[in-house]
Amino acid sequence: MLRRDFFKGSAAMAGALTIGNNRTQAMVRAHNWGKYDFGSGPVVHDRLNQGPFPQYPPDAAIPEDEVVMATTPSDEVVPNYGKGLITYITADMGKDEIKNEVKDGSKGDNLSRAIEELVQFPLGQQLYIRPTWREVQPRPGRLEMPEYLKLVFDLAKRNNKRIGLRIQMSAPDYWNAPALPDFVLERVPKVDLILADQKEQAAAARFLKNPYSRYQPRFDDPFFQQSFRELVGLLAAEFNGNPAIEFIDTFMYGFWGEGHTWPFSNTPFPD
Repeated sequence: MLRRDFFKGSAAMAGALTIGNNRTQAMVRAHNWGKYDFGSGPVVHDRLNQGPFPQYPPDAAIPEDEVVMATTPSDEVVPNYGKGLITYITADMGKDEIKNEVKDGSKGDNLSRAIEELVQFPLGQQLYIRPTWREVQPRPGRLEMPEYLKLVFDLAKRNNKRIGLRIQMSAPDYWNAPALPDFVLERVPKVDLILADQKEQAAAARFLKNPYSRYQPRFDDPFFQQSFRELVGLLAAEFNGNPAIEFIDTFMYGFWGEGHTWPFSNTPFPD
């Protein structure tokens, strides 16, 4: 789908529909879309349709908008790619959060035992990990999985579970190290992020105090592009067709796959 053409066409249509009306709106505010006929929608080729609905206020298109889920009754476990209950082994905070996920906090100091307990959690059909770029590729030319990730893959195989993963290039909840490897940080200019709305100061405290969440690399820098291409190639060589993999999240440049750079207002992109 050609986004520029789509938006240009949408703008032209909107302009035609509002001729004679001295008030125009940039968007439709929260509204009950039940039984609304959206038509067939655009033809989508080789990509998922992201949908027409902004999710977050004040632009949310659906009242009380949240992620929607539905279940289908079944007496059996019905696995499917990316579905089923997923046990997060690590997410935003890496290994530091594992101790908060096990049933008995006293076991959190034993990383291997904590991971094993999470993998064996009976309701979890799949596993999820979210390492940083720094963790999986500390130097150019090859992947070097840390020991805790090797353990996750080993336990997943032994417990007949598959793994979903995402590589973080921005991890504002990591306090012990930046998300990017040193060989990238040493060569790529960085952009300081700015908190424009001081009313967000209290809610954003943990980001503001973490020095590793205050900048983003220049993603248009040639060395970043070169290194990023290498990372993607290494991941493909390692994981394409790998029977241990359930899915891999696509990762937007620099952000978590969900674009978490809140509460900062600027971006490292020049336009």
